[in-house]
Amino acid sequence: MVIPKNQFAEDRTIDPLNLQEEFLKQPGLFYYYAKQVEDAEDILRKAKLELEVWIADKKKRLIERAKDLGERPTAGIIEIEMKTHAKWRRLKTKVMKAQRELGLLKTAKDTMSEKRSSLMMLGAMYRENPEIFTSEKSARKKGNRKNKRGK
Repeated sequence: MVIPKNQFAEDRTIDPLNLQEEFLKQPGLFYYYAKQVEDAEDILRKAKLELEVWIADKKKRLIERAKDLGERPTAGIIEIEMKTHAKWRRLKTKVMKAQRELGLLKTAKDTMSEKRSSLMMLGAMYRENPEIFTSEKSARKKGNRKNKRGK
């Protein structure tokens, strides 16, 4: 399952003027992305298993068919027969798609971990100098009041 771009963009954004809410949301976000990674790993494992089972079955049937014809199959011929089969291509594509999605989700999970680190740093900055954040918030509120009066 790929996360929609707009959701990911929103999830990784930090509002420095609303750190309390950001701190409260972060554990849930990290869990969500960690769960997505686990689900993607499961999908990849299943796709690989499905491909491996198909390959083993196809290889067995090819060897049996060659023996029935009195031929001796080579590894190269067996590989070519399998890789030119439509089902092999479909299953291989499924594995590659699952690998790609897993990679993207791992990156998203890492980003949530980095966001956590950033929040910790912002929290420390806030404790040392809270007026940095409150003055920006006050300035934003004043700006909003001016815009409302000017309309």
